[in-house]
Amino acid sequence: DLIERIPELLELIPQASQARVLRTATEQLAPALLEGNVRGVKWHESIAACLCVLGQQASRAQDFELVLEIASQFEQIIAESPDLHVACCCEARQKLIPAEIVGPLIDLALEKTENVDRQRTAIGLLRQSELAIERLFERLEEEPNALIRFRIMRLAGQLRGAGIQFAVKRLSDGRWYVVRNSCLLLGEMRDPDAIAHVAPALRHPDERVQRAA
Repeated sequence: DLIERIPELLELIPQASQARVLRTATEQLAPALLEGNVRGVKWHESIAACLCVLGQQASRAQDFELVLEIASQFEQIIAESPDLHVACCCEARQKLIPAEIVGPLIDLALEKTENVDRQRTAIGLLRQSELAIERLFERLEEEPNALIRFRIMRLAGQLRGAGIQFAVKRLSDGRWYVVRNSCLLLGEMRDPDAIAHVAPALRHPDERVQRAA
């Protein structure tokens, strides 16, 4: 019961102390995630849910390094037994990044900065979010600046994974520029089935799509 109340108790802590307490709570709970086989399923699920909320709060506080540490803990568990952790660690990992934080993470990943480590952290977190690739496609469709569009494509290429499936779905969009962007992104993501996926675009009525394909 106390484990489940940790996120609620954190709300009572003064803002100035929350960052330190978030990190301390995470450092205490993360090793306990590995004890699921010993303590039982309910214990493990409670720890996973609590770490997920801690990660969300850290995201809102822009302590992205801590969020990435939590994500790494989930990934370690999932890699060992993926099928056993669909309803706990897999689900918790997908919820780590609140929807309202995806935009700022994309801004951080795209901006020109000397803080390469923080930018790398932002990209690592975007890989955890199913919403990230959708937001990148939206930006790509709305961005008038060709240089920024190129940077968006490069970022999307680093996400890969679910991005390939999303790009393939957009190939049937009625807007020529959406189809063109999808063709370019599949190349950037090194889609292993790119030839089969973009083949219909070679017959697209717009020459700009044909050239991209």
